[in-house]
Amino acid sequence: MITRRDLPLNALRAFEVCGRHLHMRAAAQELGVTHAAVSRQIRLLEDKFGVQLFDRRHNKLALTSAGQSLLHATTEGLDTIIQGALNIAPEELKGPLVWASTESQVSTWLLDAVGEFQLQYPEVATSLKMIEPGAVDLDSSIDVAICYGKPSKTAKHTELLYQEQLFPICRPQLLENNKHIKAPQDLLDFTLIVDQSNLWKNWFSSVNIEIPKSTRRFQLVNAHQAINAALSGFGIALADKLEVAHYIRQGRLIGLWDHTIAPTKQLFIVSQSPSEQSLRVRVFIDWIKKTMES
Repeated sequence: MITRRDLPLNALRAFEVCGRHLHMRAAAQELGVTHAAVSRQIRLLEDKFGVQLFDRRHNKLALTSAGQSLLHATTEGLDTIIQGALNIAPEELKGPLVWASTESQVSTWLLDAVGEFQLQYPEVATSLKMIEPGAVDLDSSIDVAICYGKPSKTAKHTELLYQEQLFPICRPQLLENNKHIKAPQDLLDFTLIVDQSNLWKNWFSSVNIEIPKSTRRFQLVNAHQAINAALSGFGIALADKLEVAHYIRQGRLIGLWDHTIAPTKQLFIVSQSPSEQSLRVRVFIDWIKKTMES
């Protein structure tokens, strides 16, 4: 039987981080410890409870049913503790927070996420700075940056946040007049909205189709413009699932094929090292991560 006196809190913290990432090294990076230290904490917890928390087959981590139950309980418990601590010491949160990201990320999902954060924590004075995709250096005034591509000229803590998943989307009305998408080949009957990354070739190659030269194209500069063009009904765009999730929930866009490709660039979250972060920065980062999980 587990009592409060012998509850392994450090091991539970390590388990919660590992359960979110499903990757030991990523968990170790967030906690600022070694991979071996995280492994020891997980083994301690499994020995303590007498159950297996992770399935480790095929060099991949997956939560067992016991692990899923414990992760849910641990996450709720930690959230309750954090909220309680904030309620008794609201002055700890009060102050400015400068965050940064690209136009595409801000205009699609981040603005809603940060807006909800601002409503929840009005004592945090957030302000936004725009950065370009693939930015290699960041202004020193930025507390937290969500970067498209890993910055190479920063001494700050950099953590992988998200790997893009690109798939074809369009406005529902585009499929009226008995037009149907029954196979990837059918997408070629429509205008393809192309941005400067020009990843349509990669997507079609992944389903063993070559794009004919005669295919209609609408050429734009960036992903943000491509999504807006799809919203206006000008054709089919290749978009990231995260960036268009709220448009799909609203019924303004639909996904045309589940198959996705992952471009080489990823989303990273950049900030001070965990040991140097202020409370408001830690709360902000946790909020962004939970937004992406929901």
